[in-house]
Amino acid sequence: MCRVTETARNFGFYLFGGDLDFPEKYTLSIPNKIKGYFDSLDIDEEDIESLLWKMGADAISAKNKFAVYSQKTKDLLLFNIDLNDLYDGFYIRLKSCLKVEKIYFKRNDFPVLLINKI
Repeated sequence: MCRVTETARNFGFYLFGGDLDFPEKYTLSIPNKIKGYFDSLDIDEEDIESLLWKMGADAISAKNKFAVYSQKTKDLLLFNIDLNDLYDGFYIRLKSCLKVEKIYFKRNDFPVLLINKI
């Protein structure tokens, strides 16, 4: 399900994985200001949904952000994650997209989900 607003595209999905006992609701928001760059990537919202279904516990263990990195395409997506009280789940907002050869930050800073490892 995609809901388009003036500021973003919002997708409703569920996440699972790890020690989650049941699927958790989440909304993936792709702001209009980075939508054009996101649309040019080889990663799409279905890839993100699949990754979060399998590794959702790692994503929600983040204090406020996590990243998705594609080893194949070298795309790095940085996300903010917050509780979404309106839908009793999580609100995940794509913060930025980068093309990087290697991940240059410490993995201890926040979870990095590798898209080609699933």
